Amino acid sequence: PQPAAWVWLYQEGGRTHNKYKDKEQDAVEFSFGNTSWKHAGTYRCQYHVSEPLGTSEKSDPVELVLTDHSFRPPNILLRSEEPVVLGSNVTIWCWRQSYGGTICLHKDGRSVPIRCQHTNWAGMATFTLSGVTQADTGTYRCSYRPEGRHLLSSPLGEKVALEMTPTPAHPGRPNPRICTSLNSPMRGSVTASCPRVGGGQG
Repeated sequence: PQPAAWVWLYQEGGRTHNKYKDKEQDAVEFSFGNTSWKHAGTYRCQYHVSEPLGTSEKSDPVELVLTDHSFRPPNILLRSEEPVVLGSNVTIWCWRQSYGGTICLHKDGRSVPIRCQHTNWAGMATFTLSGVTQADTGTYRCSYRPEGRHLLSSPLGEKVALEMTPTPAHPGRPNPRICTSLNSPMRGSVTASCPRVGGGQG
C-alpha cells in the first residue's frame, strides 16, 4: 500500500482544498456540489507525506469546463467522399450565427475535445481529418465557448457519424456525401480524482 498522506488540490488563481489519505487508499476524490462559474479553472494535485517526510511534484493540470445551457450549441455538417475509405480526408464544419468565440470538436468516448478552433468571420470552424483510419470512425459533435470565457461551454450539439469501409473505392469520380444536422452542467455536481502515481518525493 501507498504511505498515508495529505493530498492538496490547487485551483489556479483560486481556492485550495485538502484531504487525508490513509495507507489503504489509492486515490482521493474532491467533490463540488452545486457548481458555478467560480469552480471553472485549472487544477493540480500534490501529495505531502510525513514518513518519510517529503512532497511530491504537482500533477499535470486538468481543466474543469462548465456547461452553460444559455449558450446555443453549434450546427454541424460532415462532408466526405462516398464511400469513406482508409486514408481519405474528411471535413467537418461547425458554425453558429454569431462571430467570435471558439468551437470545439468532440468525439464520443473521449473526455476532452479532440480539437478547438477560433471561429472565422462567418462564425464557422473547419476541422479536417487527414488520412483517416478505423480509429477515426465514430460519432462527432461540436460545442461553443464564448470569447474570453474558455472555461464555459455550450452543451454538445447534434451528432454526425463517420463510417468507413476498409476496401478501396471503385474507380471513377466519387459522389460527395453530406451528413448534416442543425442545430459539468452549471449548478450540477462534479468530482475530481487524484490517483497516486509512483512515489516520487521532493
